[in-house]
Amino acid sequence: MFKNAIVCGIAIVISIIAGCESDSGSVRSAISDFEKYKTYHPAKVVLLPISEVQKADKANKADMIIAYVQLQDAANVAMKGPGVFRFELYHYQPMAADPKGKRMYIWDDINLMNFIDNSEQWRDYLRAYEFKLDYYCPDCERYVLEVTCTNPWGQRYLSSVVLER
Repeated sequence: MFKNAIVCGIAIVISIIAGCESDSGSVRSAISDFEKYKTYHPAKVVLLPISEVQKADKANKADMIIAYVQLQDAANVAMKGPGVFRFELYHYQPMAADPKGKRMYIWDDINLMNFIDNSEQWRDYLRAYEFKLDYYCPDCERYVLEVTCTNPWGQRYLSSVVLER
């Protein structure tokens, strides 16, 4: 019985090895196909310059930032894609190489991995996502809005834009 188990084990190992060698061409082909189509995945995130600040209509109320965000592929074409979006607001530093000053605010992550949630934020006529972000900073006139998008594969993309109130 022990000999039968050994013979069976050897037969399984041989069949696996033989099977792997015959499938190695198809594995290489699948990897090659993946590399070809990888350019159709988002390659960067862009905060569009049409993003704006809507001032509150009443004193002591929060202003609203309307942020328009595109995911773009390797050819800079806007596309939909799953991701988690994080927005951060920074003080503006004039005449600095990096205009981001001290962070003023960070919003909760916006998870658009789900198709329905993703579609609710998508504006097809702009080929971009629209996010409405409330914040309160009555003394702020200029600031930097930054978005970070993390895709399901763990890649992170960043973009920022200077906004005026």
